[in-house]
Amino acid sequence: MFESEQNIRGEVQLWVRKALGLLTTLAVAIPSTYVEEVKHVADDAKNVSFLLAHNVKSFVNPQTPPDFESFSAKEAVDMTQEMFHVTDGLYADSLDGATWFATVWHHSRVLDMLNIAALTQDETDTHYTDLRDKAEDALGYYMDDNAGDFPPGYDPHYTIFGAKDIERFVDDNLWLAQHYMDRYTETREDTYINKSRIAVDVALHEQEADGGVFWKSQFADEQNHDRVVVSNATAIPPLVDIYLGGYANDEYIDSAERIYEWLQQLKDPKTGLYFDKFWSNGEIDETFYTYVQGKMIEATIALNKIDPARYPLSTAVELANASLDYFGRSGYGDAAFDSIYFQSVMSLASIVHDADLARKVSNGIDSARGLAHRSNNVSRVAGAASLALLDEMELAEWFKLQ
Repeated sequence: MFESEQNIRGEVQLWVRKALGLLTTLAVAIPSTYVEEVKHVADDAKNVSFLLAHNVKSFVNPQTPPDFESFSAKEAVDMTQEMFHVTDGLYADSLDGATWFATVWHHSRVLDMLNIAALTQDETDTHYTDLRDKAEDALGYYMDDNAGDFPPGYDPHYTIFGAKDIERFVDDNLWLAQHYMDRYTETREDTYINKSRIAVDVALHEQEADGGVFWKSQFADEQNHDRVVVSNATAIPPLVDIYLGGYANDEYIDSAERIYEWLQQLKDPKTGLYFDKFWSNGEIDETFYTYVQGKMIEATIALNKIDPARYPLSTAVELANASLDYFGRSGYGDAAFDSIYFQSVMSLASIVHDADLARKVSNGIDSARGLAHRSNNVSRVAGAASLALLDEMELAEWFKLQ
């Protein structure tokens, strides 16, 4: 823990103690309105602690990340860990010297990087496994179980004292839902499927009758009503996996299929790719992103487990080829997005045993990695390290992991 954060926590704890102590002492003697006022003081103390905690200086020396393209895969991971890890499995958001802790989205990219590294290390080695487990444990700092009528979920920013954040992103929770289901598949430990269910419930709470899921939890003061592919398609694999993992609740499959059908409105008939989202006003944002296509590929793979005739893998293969061709021409760019995309397409290639698709993936990773190596943002640097891992892995070895 940072020395400055220790001081901050000490001051805020003292503040909260004084407020709660006053409440305890005076509760019987004063009107209820005054009691409520003291409660607000305590709440303010918690909120101030939240603001201080996620703005605290990380004491990371300002620096420019090195050229990741010159490192081997494991060197890239180790460099990311060395530059961005702060304490207790928590990471700095950037290297500007006055940084917040990583947002939960950025933290999930580090977690993804460490998970790939753990899967590719020697069986007797636990180095990356240990780092991944610490990063998993640190997710508790982002959990908000005081959201009133809304289900518990992961808020964007690191917090202490359980202070509520001002917003919540549904896709942030869904990245973690799928991570937990992957870990459940690996370990068969119920704690992972239970954590995945908590994260998935955030999406189910934000699902409209037509199937579309809002990008952000619709708190009372939330002004953003966008419905994006990543808050929808990303829900489908964990919904299916939770159902197949022993929670045979028809709501999971009904929601997955309803979301998938709703998403077809965003498919571009010209390219075969999926647009990014519906804006709050109902208009379509016709931007193409790599990871959007990747999540649609994963959604099709997941539903194929339930109904192969209705959701053929050929649909996913068509999207994979179309998107690889498109981004091969237009170019890649964001390492965090691209690493997600290539994992999706590589998984598909391993399932359908398509050598041509596998070669396209390998060439695409080479191209994407060449653009991804410079950044001071933990998400993109972790993405670049993930690309390095994917780039250096023999495809045949990756396929054995699927």
